[in-house]
Amino acid sequence: FDAWFPGTWGGYSARGVLPRVPAGKHRLRLELLPEKAVESNGTHFEFRALLVAGGATPRPTRNVE
Repeated sequence: FDAWFPGTWGGYSARGVLPRVPAGKHRLRLELLPEKAVESNGTHFEFRALLVAGGATPRPTRNVE
């Protein structure tokens, strides 16, 4: 997924939707590649959020001590 666009405050890359996967534990692997948009002048990377639609069924319980 690549959605580089230049903003007035600097560039920003947004990522699209990942394929649907069954409920359960998953591992997300991020790899910073050497390729970049021509307009980009750096390799700064921030992972801000991961959103999940639908949630797990049944809802997981959390042990609070």
